[in-house]
Amino acid sequence: MRQVPDAPTGTMDLLFTHVIESAQTAGYTWFNLGMAPLSGVGKSRYARRDERLAGLAYDSGSRLYNYKGVRSFKEKFHPVWQSRYIAYPLYRPLPTLLVDIAHFDGDYPGVADLVLEAAAGPRPAAGGPAAGRP
Repeated sequence: MRQVPDAPTGTMDLLFTHVIESAQTAGYTWFNLGMAPLSGVGKSRYARRDERLAGLAYDSGSRLYNYKGVRSFKEKFHPVWQSRYIAYPLYRPLPTLLVDIAHFDGDYPGVADLVLEAAAGPRPAAGGPAAGRP
């Protein structure tokens, strides 16, 4: 998501709401909002040092990527969050890993599916299309 600084307040909310409502009218039963990278990372008592540092990146934000802000924005739509796990080399430099994770946002189907019609039937499995038809 990108927004120009002088855009009126609520512009992104209005655009997302319009897209979701249009998809629902077209017969879609769920809508993928994409990932909320690093949400919950480093919180486990078994988390390694680099995972705890990644958790700090989430909590503190960044000029390059506002991890917490992305989750906060998507929370407005009451999504159904699904955990995703990433396997990575043990000694991968943390800055490189954070950049890689930021690129996952929206590219991995099924990460934060917003159910538009709860009784519409089964949702596609992870790895399926970005939106499901009945």
